[in-house]
Amino acid sequence: MRIIPAVNRYFFLTLFGVLLTISVQAQRVEIKEIYFEEAKIHILYKLEDSKNDRAYQINIYSSKDNFISPLQAVDGDVGVEIYPGDTKEIVWDPFEEFGQDFSDDINIEIRGRVYIPFVKLDDFNYESLKRGKSYEITWTGGASSNILNIALYKGDTKVTVFSNIANVGEHTLYIPKKTEVGEDYRLRISDKNNKDDVVFSKEFAVKRRIPLALQIAPVALVGAGVYFLLPILQSEEDGFDNPQGPPNLNEN
Repeated sequence: MRIIPAVNRYFFLTLFGVLLTISVQAQRVEIKEIYFEEAKIHILYKLEDSKNDRAYQINIYSSKDNFISPLQAVDGDVGVEIYPGDTKEIVWDPFEEFGQDFSDDINIEIRGRVYIPFVKLDDFNYESLKRGKSYEITWTGGASSNILNIALYKGDTKVTVFSNIANVGEHTLYIPKKTEVGEDYRLRISDKNNKDDVVFSKEFAVKRRIPLALQIAPVALVGAGVYFLLPILQSEEDGFDNPQGPPNLNEN
């Protein structure tokens, strides 16, 4: 496959024979279609298994590094916890992966295996975490030689990463104060030296440490104090001996 960059992020491809090696422990894996649209490669495939609840880990590799590391600029049905189905799709952006000037012959390969988490989070049942606070997380599994990276993701976007954590089964996780409040956060735990070993937590929300309503309330009280103070100060400036009290809020 030759990828040639063109204007407006469109590209032309000349097929020399796309190498798609499938090694998935399923009853059947079928590549249904490959097409190119707006500078991205779309791979449609079917993953069949007699057990629909069996999860797989699917990655794609390229000949650029001799099929060593999985491609990163991918989206869709790729990564961990991919379940059998007839309408699976992987989308790969070669220019995001290798740069806007990338132009080369390249082969790609799809690999898959039954997904078995290399570590397991213990009782991570948080519905939400508060920014500016620390949380103890624990896990089991893996080898003592594993060096872990724990990343905080919002959707598919990495927010922050805690690197080089020893696999001792516990870690104090601090949620940065400037983390955006919102839903669909999760933790990604990976082995620093083996990119195939990845585990995700369940999704959770990130909330403010102090609810916004409680932050606004003191401001409202201060505002009321200023409101009642202004007539008093004005009366003193006008030379009245008996300044007026606060207005009667019950008057029409």
